[in-house]
Amino acid sequence: MTVNLKYKLVIFDFDGTLADTVHLFMDITNKAADKFNFNQIQDHERDRLRGFSARQICQHLNVAWWKIPSISVYMRSSITKHLNMINLFSGVSDMLEYLSNHDVKLAIVSSNSMRNIAYLLGPKNTALIYAFECDTKIFGKSKRLKKIISQLEIKRHEAIYVGDEIRDMDASKKIQMASGAVAWGYTTSEALKNQFPDEFFESMEDLRNKIVPANRMGDRA
Repeated sequence: MTVNLKYKLVIFDFDGTLADTVHLFMDITNKAADKFNFNQIQDHERDRLRGFSARQICQHLNVAWWKIPSISVYMRSSITKHLNMINLFSGVSDMLEYLSNHDVKLAIVSSNSMRNIAYLLGPKNTALIYAFECDTKIFGKSKRLKKIISQLEIKRHEAIYVGDEIRDMDASKKIQMASGAVAWGYTTSEALKNQFPDEFFESMEDLRNKIVPANRMGDRA
């Protein structure tokens, strides 16, 4: 029986956190740039932009704020056409199963669509997720986080949102819940650590062991 869990609910971002979509996103962004008339990401600046927040990236690329909803729809549609190019990060399935087996509730809040997420997770992983909030606005995740916490009747201090971007950290802090950052996603580790997340995860194994310490009495694989 699981006892003394620091977090009873782990809410995940999807793209860049569970699914490896970083390079595809950059390529699709450049196609969107032609369609919506903003600057493309140049090859020489890809690494530098990974240290920027979403707002800074939009400003750097000269994205008109009023176009962001339409751009988001275009991005999701383009991802749907390229699902065969996307894989979950190594270890995701084992990590989700491990947390679920130790009575941690799992949820997802993402700008991606439910259809895309369910397809990429597969039936087994999708069945482990208690709640989904998909198609979120680029800066609208905090409301969806609050909705899931309320829906699952979890106290805010017992939940953590795990993501790979600065906007994920901002969404957590806005509603005073714990934030977790991963080392393998879009934003650089240095930039994420500068946001002082409550937890920083170096690997899938590190994530599962920090959420469910392996040395607890009664631990089960």
